[in-house]
Amino acid sequence: MHKQRALTQLLWQLKELQEAGPKDPTLGICQVSTYETRPYFREIWENWPKYSGMGLFPVPEYEGQYGKEAEDSFYKTHLLWDKDTEYGRNRWELLEWMIKEIQIQLSKT
Repeated sequence: MHKQRALTQLLWQLKELQEAGPKDPTLGICQVSTYETRPYFREIWENWPKYSGMGLFPVPEYEGQYGKEAEDSFYKTHLLWDKDTEYGRNRWELLEWMIKEIQIQLSKT
């Protein structure tokens, strides 16, 4: 699939997630990925200022919680999307940031 087409599809998927919320609150942003869009997730979120440094777990752990790795926070919390927690707010922030970044990339084509 052409990159522009995949990014357009990913943008639509992310906006739907932002508007409707997660279909499965135990899954992260990747729950909307498809075979065609999956390769672009890491490429985009690795530039997020709060990026954890872990390719599969981009949202950083919240301080003092569940160990030292972003992966620990992902698997040990049930609050992935809870806007009342720093970790949940960071996930929503990443989602919004990804949408804006894709819009910027698409505007350049």
